[in-house]
Amino acid sequence: MNQSKYYDDLTPCYFDEERVSIFKLKSSDSGIWYVRIKKDGRRGYWQKTLRVKSKVLAFERAKLVWLDALEAERKNTELTRYGFSDIAEKFLREFQFGEQRRIRIEHVVNKYFKEYFGNKRIGDIDSLEWVNYLKWRCLYWKRKIMKGEIYKGRHAVVPSRNTLAHERQILRQLLGWAVSRRYISNLPVFTTNYAAVVGHENLNVKRQKAKAIPQEQLEKINYVL
Repeated sequence: MNQSKYYDDLTPCYFDEERVSIFKLKSSDSGIWYVRIKKDGRRGYWQKTLRVKSKVLAFERAKLVWLDALEAERKNTELTRYGFSDIAEKFLREFQFGEQRRIRIEHVVNKYFKEYFGNKRIGDIDSLEWVNYLKWRCLYWKRKIMKGEIYKGRHAVVPSRNTLAHERQILRQLLGWAVSRRYISNLPVFTTNYAAVVGHENLNVKRQKAKAIPQEQLEKINYVL
């Protein structure tokens, strides 16, 4: 490929001149800079928009992408700057669920996960972040009440262990899918000692009579966990 046919001002980056360059597209009048990074030991390049017109800022942003690329190579994952909400949307679109389970999962993802994690980098969601989520989640409806916000639906002001366990399972399933797509390299360990994290006063510990889980479904749950 004749690079001059496609690229304008193709400039090697000072921090890795062999692998990293910034450039503009000849086919575009936007003046936006892009970065391309040669894949280590493989054919081809990673290429991303830097969304800036300043060359100085382009070098700064290109370095951040380059550092992400080095980390992705170290972990043998794909280079992505997608945040949690972006990955969650892809998960909901691509993963196959039963109708009722999809309704429950979409509710938890859209209501709680997206609000808390936002577009935090998917690789930054670890054991500590799960603990922080639990603390935030257990006060979620108390904060709504204190602010005088009106909410629809029937929600327990204080969540139960079962509720948190269900949300833990969904998050692990989402992140397990992310591992399979090589967005992250491994599945974090998430504590189940909810009372120790949030305190008994912020946890509904009343036992609820539950229906027996069919053996087939129990095996599937154990496989996921």
